[in-house]
Amino acid sequence: MRVAYSSLNYKDALAVTGRGRILRGSPRIPGVDLSGHVLESSDPRFKVGDAVLATGYELGMAHDGGLAGCARVPADWVLPLPAGLTLREAMMLGTAGFTAALAVSRLEQLDLAPANGPVVVTGASGGVSMIVIDQLAALGYEVVAITSKPEQSDTLRALGAAEVLLRAEVDMGRKPLERARFAAAFDSVGGETLAWLTRVMQQRGLIAAYGNASGTDLVTTVFPSSCVASPWSASTRRPPACRNGSASGSGWRLTSSRVIWLIAAARSL
Repeated sequence: MRVAYSSLNYKDALAVTGRGRILRGSPRIPGVDLSGHVLESSDPRFKVGDAVLATGYELGMAHDGGLAGCARVPADWVLPLPAGLTLREAMMLGTAGFTAALAVSRLEQLDLAPANGPVVVTGASGGVSMIVIDQLAALGYEVVAITSKPEQSDTLRALGAAEVLLRAEVDMGRKPLERARFAAAFDSVGGETLAWLTRVMQQRGLIAAYGNASGTDLVTTVFPSSCVASPWSASTRRPPACRNGSASGSGWRLTSSRVIWLIAAARSL
């Protein structure tokens, strides 16, 4: 493929600095996703000139990734670019959008619904969390966003957050169980924040944990009854179908979260 775009992700920083020790083999070209045009194909599903994208399958870690002029990958890893989505838009969403789609869809498969109650999103000004907020609001959820950046409050409300809480003002307490507040949580912070989330979930609450910005340790007790799921987009093979998924993106723009579903839904077709 002739690569047109690749998004820059946290794993790319880990790869080039060596801090995360995530690379499988050396030398290795980073870039966990890519979009572009087919230059050559031995698979009848794709022909020269087709607009395509690829993500997951440990691209940029176990296999050379998208931060290059050209890339060669197995045909099973490649998706046709959905109609209504440009190559640039696909990577503006990129792996962050894919991770967000996996997080929301997997909790909905566990029966999360707007009627269950409010949901909370931590690290709300981060790339994945902002897309999660946009998706959840479009699907009718009451979203509470938690951020350490007060200057981002208006942006988060514009994305659809019904309430914005500043991290410094949230009393996380120390009880084994705090007041049950949320039907679900989407967490990019980890550490103490994730432990707190387990204590403030409603009965049968659900947590999607997709980041560990404040640490990987989780100190909790046997009392919380929530279920924690970790959407791992980097090595995903066949993501499940998503609600509101479609094979066509005609008329859907980046201002609508539904375009995210195209990437995840396409793999299940």
